[in-house]
Amino acid sequence: MKKNLFKTIIETLLILVIILGSQRSSFAMELGVKEPNADSTGHYEMFPDYVDLIPQYQEFRNSLGLDKLSGSSVITTFKTKELYVSGFDDESVVFVIMGDGFTKSEQDKFNNYAQSIADYILDTPPYDSMKDHINFYAVDVISNYSGVAHDPYDMKDTYFRSTYNTSGIDRLLYPTDTSRVTATASYYFPYYDQILVLVNDEKYGGGGGSVCATGSINYLSTEIMVHEIGHSFGSLADEYYAGPQYLRESPNMTQESSPSKVKWKSFLKFLGIGIYPYETAYNWYRPSQNCKMRYLGKEYPYCKVCENQIKLSLKQLSKENKATSFTDSAGKFKITNFNKKYVEFVKPSNSSKVKIPTYVTYKGRRFKVKSLSSKAFYNNKTVTSVTFPSGISEIPKACFKNCSKLTSITLPSSVKTIGSEAFYGCIGLKSLTIPSKVEKLGNGVWAKCKNLKTLKISSTVLSSKNISSKAFSNISSKTVIKVPKKKLSDYKKIFKKKGLSSKVKISGY
Repeated sequence: MKKNLFKTIIETLLILVIILGSQRSSFAMELGVKEPNADSTGHYEMFPDYVDLIPQYQEFRNSLGLDKLSGSSVITTFKTKELYVSGFDDESVVFVIMGDGFTKSEQDKFNNYAQSIADYILDTPPYDSMKDHINFYAVDVISNYSGVAHDPYDMKDTYFRSTYNTSGIDRLLYPTDTSRVTATASYYFPYYDQILVLVNDEKYGGGGGSVCATGSINYLSTEIMVHEIGHSFGSLADEYYAGPQYLRESPNMTQESSPSKVKWKSFLKFLGIGIYPYETAYNWYRPSQNCKMRYLGKEYPYCKVCENQIKLSLKQLSKENKATSFTDSAGKFKITNFNKKYVEFVKPSNSSKVKIPTYVTYKGRRFKVKSLSSKAFYNNKTVTSVTFPSGISEIPKACFKNCSKLTSITLPSSVKTIGSEAFYGCIGLKSLTIPSKVEKLGNGVWAKCKNLKTLKISSTVLSSKNISSKAFSNISSKTVIKVPKKKLSDYKKIFKKKGLSSKVKISGY
């Protein structure tokens, strides 16, 4: 009991020493918020990042023989979720959102907020134009306490020990166990570039630093996060005066006032870009009067100087030419939608009997085969049979054109469209069944299939509008077309208008 009391006293004194010693030279100014309608704009402002002092705090604790903070220990059973994925992590900019103060029963709440933040950032220029370079993930970090501390002297049992009132600044919100923040992100996503910590408290607050950007679940949290990652990715300065300690040469801050020499001279006079002095620091200049690095709010986008800098930073952190195709034992595949995990079957292996898999795995990621490439089997003189996975909706143009040895093919029930000349010149085919969902036919689908004896059309949804004018041209006169009895009369009329020879027999079944 005495030992615990001693530790409590020491820790309290230590925090006080750090707070008093650091003052504003080590921490940012207060997260200043203008009250709604406080002026003509009613906007909100976010003050700059503060320097993370937690390593000093831990070092001091260690020197006193006190227990370490929990950063070296990471729970390895947390669930992770893909919020938006555009490519492999080693080729993309990886954002990891982790919660603090969310209990086990509140993980759905966390995931909903995390998804909204990811969506908001991806909808904000210039991130919206860089979606194919960005990945967003969430880690369901579980805390024992719901909410977070509002006073560092009254720390709560949350996973990252986040607290308001950092350095005596009421709205400055940040995790104190930063070693655990980085260790957790690294464990689950070793290629991470930016950590966002979402705190389960509705009070306005946030902060930024070298470890992470932090925000509460206040309705302004999304804007706070967008502002903070402007610092992280673009090395952008705030475009308001926050104190002399924050004046430095940055992409959007300079002491150069000459229009011919200023670093953003190529943007001058474009959408309000100019050379504007800072308040009370008239020898320092910013490029805009209404940038998101000055004001918070959807109505305040990044200025063009900041937007350009963020784009450059994103490109530097991602690969310009990301992997889009790969090969395995079944053939070659192309990634068509990384976020939904879809691939296209491009080309088969040299096997005569081709089985297109339902799923393929590449670099630890499982993809669903969703489509076929146009000409995937074009002029293939080896293939004799093809088995499809479910879910394929289209047999594209010329896909099996001139596959002279193809004798067996069963189209999946999911097929809705068959492109022009899809089976043109498949002289080995003797029978072919068109699935019941097919609603579109291109020109010459089965032209020159001289040995095709039976063409069974199961679909009842074909219409003159969705059948190309020469869909039935050059079909073998030996072919017998079988259609549902209830469509026999209609289909006879439609098919003849679409190039079917009068020599070809149509019957109902």
